[in-house]
Amino acid sequence: MKTADKFFYPLIRCVDASGTVQVLKPRTADWVDAEEGRYYPLGSIVRVIGDGKTSARAKFEFGDKSSLVAGEGVEFATKEIKIGDLNRTLVLRKGRVYLKLPLQLKEGFFSVEAPNFQCENLAGESWFDYSAEADGDEAVLRCVTGSMALSGK
Repeated sequence: MKTADKFFYPLIRCVDASGTVQVLKPRTADWVDAEEGRYYPLGSIVRVIGDGKTSARAKFEFGDKSSLVAGEGVEFATKEIKIGDLNRTLVLRKGRVYLKLPLQLKEGFFSVEAPNFQCENLAGESWFDYSAEADGDEAVLRCVTGSMALSGK
């Protein structure tokens, strides 16, 4: 039986930062530029900002076989966890992200939240696109391979 600690690092790691990619670490007030190869604590907020001239893109790893790719205009956070907790939660604030997780990931190990929905028990590859509009929020979710359980809030 595999456990989440075999799937996930205790921190997230930036593996690609093209354009302006910034991180706000927990309990800090200043955004810093993301550095490739650097680890960031859970509870960090990441934003990918375009400058209008070059497109921005970021890739972060949650573990050896778990990653997130974010394009321009994305903002997401990772939830802090208590010592000993094995699950991971991504909070999508805006934009589109692509997640790649192991297919054999057990229930409860990974979830994605936004203001009006929550996807739990993720495994495999999936897309999440979220935006807050004046007349309501818009979310598009796509499970490419694997599984997810969707609920509204």
